[in-house]
Amino acid sequence: MERNREYWATFDYGKMARDAAKERDRIQERLRLRRETGPASPEDDMVWRQENSMLYTMYLEQRCNYQTFARRAGTRGQAV
Repeated sequence: MERNREYWATFDYGKMARDAAKERDRIQERLRLRRETGPASPEDDMVWRQENSMLYTMYLEQRCNYQTFARRAGTRGQAV
């Protein structure tokens, strides 16, 4: 069993939380800019809304990742 220790690595949940926060913020900014500009034409409205929906789903995933990783970092005494 001692041989397998070389394959074990501790997760840096603090770094993972910071990365998730950066990605969350990038997506949030992209959504903000899209909402300001709106669709290019009325014909593009449905596609524009679908893309916004996908981006918002991605935002929610990254927000959840940040919260989860930050909580785990806190329990392990890692900085976020």
